[in-house]
Amino acid sequence: PQAPSPVERPRPDEGPSAKGDSVTLSPDAVRFLQGLISTPSATDLQELPPHDRLFLSEIMTRLQENSLEVPVLSNTAIEVSRLLADPMSNLGDFVKAIESDPALSVSVLRTANSAFYGLSVPTTSLREAVFRIGLSQLRTIVILSHMQDKVLQSGLFEQEVLLLSDLSLALAHLGKTLAPELGLERSVAFTRGTLWHLEHFLIMGTLVEVARQQRVNTHPSEQCLHEAFFRFGLKIRELAARIWGLEELLTPETEEDDAAIRYQHLQRALIAAWTGTDPPQEVDWLSQQRLAEALAK
Repeated sequence: PQAPSPVERPRPDEGPSAKGDSVTLSPDAVRFLQGLISTPSATDLQELPPHDRLFLSEIMTRLQENSLEVPVLSNTAIEVSRLLADPMSNLGDFVKAIESDPALSVSVLRTANSAFYGLSVPTTSLREAVFRIGLSQLRTIVILSHMQDKVLQSGLFEQEVLLLSDLSLALAHLGKTLAPELGLERSVAFTRGTLWHLEHFLIMGTLVEVARQQRVNTHPSEQCLHEAFFRFGLKIRELAARIWGLEELLTPETEEDDAAIRYQHLQRALIAAWTGTDPPQEVDWLSQQRLAEALAK
């Protein structure tokens, strides 16, 4: 049986509540989210359980030998990128590209019907879904969906994928709302939030490769996952950006370092709101009232 989603919301046909949707999280989900914003305690690799040791050491070895496999971008993601660069393309061209991938079509419809878009009437039309998401945001949604599917194919980390997907979309919309305070254009702010956890998906996807090559069934602990995110996340993001030729999108050199620090603050605020924990300290670039309004929206 399929495990229940760790984030429970009203059904799509119910639409968002006028009072704001409640978010119910399991204790495991709360612990996982809080681990994303906590620095792992210094742990000797040899003190970890065998499966954790194997997973971390295999990632480390692959990075050192430049042999870590980054999934090839889907043909749909490549086609969407091409269409975005073509001034003669239209909405129908994008819909046709998405329709060629049934799994992606389902993911795009699910995203367009999510509470993040604030529409009470769900749609079954792919054209309407693409219109809701917006062409400038479609490429990052396609990339995110591609990474989700790669991890879910392993049959592991379903709860973690659902949580990271929801968190990524929430951060994207929060960033777009606060784009002036972030010093970014709205479309850039949305992209940065959507792909904020890209390396997390890639790290979880590495488990399939490790299990196949080592011929062992292994499931790293939650502590191990957070350790891998903390140790290897930035290097894996840079590797993916280079392989995909998306440095400008994933690791823009012209972007101020302040933007990354501000997104970290927004992620902490989101996780605090979801888990009912203490919000992050007030900062000089964003008032608490403005943050609260953006979170409510």
